[in-house]
Amino acid sequence: MKAIDMHVHIPRQPGLPPSHMENTLRNFFNANDNNETIDDIANMYRKLDMMALLLSIDSETTTGEIPDSNDYISSVVKEYSDVFIAFAAIDPWKEKQ
Repeated sequence: MKAIDMHVHIPRQPGLPPSHMENTLRNFFNANDNNETIDDIANMYRKLDMMALLLSIDSETTTGEIPDSNDYISSVVKEYSDVFIAFAAIDPWKEKQ
């Protein structure tokens, strides 16, 4: 393994609506890779001899957007354990609700 990419997002959890924040960033950076699958991303990192830290942002209390669940991220990491590393997201304001 040559390196670890410390900031990687995968496609949204099935059943969740598109993220407004993600769409805004894609437009800003002219990122047109919206059709990439998890398999595509995993294979790219395998070819690069790298691993990737998967991030999901839980900012539901400030944006109203439902985040990808930590269980979803965990299930992807289990399936692609040779490539992906999990990182849990916690919104500290949720306990205050």
